[in-house]
Amino acid sequence: MAGCSLLIVYTDIRYYWIPDRIVLVMAAGNGAACLFRLVQPDWILSLACLAGLGIAAFVLPGSIGWGDIKLIGALSLGSSGMVLYSTLCVAFGTALAGAVMYWIVYREKVIPFAPFLISGWWLSFFFAGEWIAWAGLLM
Repeated sequence: MAGCSLLIVYTDIRYYWIPDRIVLVMAAGNGAACLFRLVQPDWILSLACLAGLGIAAFVLPGSIGWGDIKLIGALSLGSSGMVLYSTLCVAFGTALAGAVMYWIVYREKVIPFAPFLISGWWLSFFFAGEWIAWAGLLM
């Protein structure tokens, strides 16, 4: 998964393109984790995320690429509901901050989104349990 992640991040930063074969390998790995019950995805949340982002890509061309949507689908196979929710929150929050800084410096509006998705997934994969426990203490 780390190798796939690095390749996806590199190609998206360099070429604004996410290779489908690498995403397929990542989906197969996450699918195997799901099959062996190492992870229990929240299918409703996964489908809702894919549908919502698919509608955004269709209605607002240039907002999110289809490669990003395929990547979210591959990542959602290896994510529980809270991990997927946390991944999207981290990815969109950091992407917003990165896009604003990138626009201020370079005056360009297009940024690669896969690095934010991948980093959000890895951070959420390792720390979502702590974030959930911490949020539970606040309530």
